[in-house]
Amino acid sequence: MSLLRARGVSVRFGDFAAVSGVDVAAGAGALVGLIGPNGAGKTSLLRALAGLVPCEGVVELEGQPIDRIGRRRFARTVSYLAQAQPVHWPFAVRDLIALGRLPHRAPFQGLSAEDHRAVAEAMAAAAVTDLAERAVDTLSGGERARVLLARALAVQAPILLVDEPIAALDPYHQIEIMELLRGYAEAGALVVAVLHDLMLAERFCHRLLLLRQGKLLADGAPGEVLVDENVRAAYHVTVIHAGHEGRRITVPWERVEEP
Repeated sequence: MSLLRARGVSVRFGDFAAVSGVDVAAGAGALVGLIGPNGAGKTSLLRALAGLVPCEGVVELEGQPIDRIGRRRFARTVSYLAQAQPVHWPFAVRDLIALGRLPHRAPFQGLSAEDHRAVAEAMAAAAVTDLAERAVDTLSGGERARVLLARALAVQAPILLVDEPIAALDPYHQIEIMELLRGYAEAGALVVAVLHDLMLAERFCHRLLLLRQGKLLADGAPGEVLVDENVRAAYHVTVIHAGHEGRRITVPWERVEEP
């Protein structure tokens, strides 16, 4: 049985169809990259999978529609990290990350030893341990992005949905976070990540979903999805394929005028 399944999912905003009839099924142990050009419907689909926007069709968690799953169970099972999520209060980094443990705690209950351990592990994984006592509003954009990812990791959910987790990061931390997400998946979770960098998506993801105009254009292993015709149809660019250390690399190269 798939851990997460979408059947005929469509998301509309007024007369605009952001997502149209998408079918997806994914199980544990995979980092799934959700790719496509700007406006393709990636964030809308991710939010539908997280139960955050109304949609047509059905989203199921372990075979059960998500609207029939209790909120507490769902919050323990699915961790969601939004794109460019704002932080309005000057929390200490450690305290902000600890909010990820709320689904595991009774009301007004303090942090348990298990909670403290989960927070420490999340900080270490996202390389923010040295920021633990800093106020979040004093951090750079890249530091804040890693702290928010640590909060999502602290949930220790079997499903992690992340929207552009490497957008604000320098190359070193982009690679670090992609290694982290792949490792989290291979440890037994399902990770679905909206990504724009095709080279990193191809290198680290087990599977890619390519969206175009709200519809699923291709679904499969990176080498099957990032073929010339798919990239040209979705992004209106040509690509160059190269190899390094036995791996294929796909590099966007030239723009193609849209018909």
